[in-house]
Amino acid sequence: MASKNTIIPGVGWVLVGDVDTATFDISKFDVTKQETFTGWTWLGSTSKENAPELSKDGGEVKVRGTWDDPAERTEVSAIKWTLKLNSVEVTQATMSLAFPSGSWDDGTKSYKAKAASGTVSKALFVIMKDTENGLAGIYLPNASITLGDAPKVDPENFFEIQLSASALSSKQDGTAIQFFTPRKAG
Repeated sequence: MASKNTIIPGVGWVLVGDVDTATFDISKFDVTKQETFTGWTWLGSTSKENAPELSKDGGEVKVRGTWDDPAERTEVSAIKWTLKLNSVEVTQATMSLAFPSGSWDDGTKSYKAKAASGTVSKALFVIMKDTENGLAGIYLPNASITLGDAPKVDPENFFEIQLSASALSSKQDGTAIQFFTPRKAG
């Protein structure tokens, strides 16, 4: 019997909002209907070959012992979550996340990036769709976003702008990352 809690994220969307933007009922999500994700903006197309990727740094366990008990207690180091996203949309919105200290020039339809790029704080919501079990999500209520790896030109693939988002604690409840289990769309 197949599990209803597995997901193969064949399709997905990245949404951007202000820090601590409230989540929504993802079973109602429809990227073509803004009213199903009020308060959020779809970032635009992202790479399928380089899909969003979470990484974890920290969480190592250290055992502390005493003279008579070599395993008296354990300590776990702090965990830092990072989300890498590769946008294929070369837009003002993408550039302002990658190069927050830069500026858009409407006359030339170009973005002027500065050497010191800085970071911007936003909420991110990654919605993933499985053909059998529906929609699931990863929510970062407070993410510090900047350029990840430098863009490269590849004549065989879309031009990608990598965004690197470090998960910070929510200003409301301290949550750094929230995982939404699969549910049928409806």
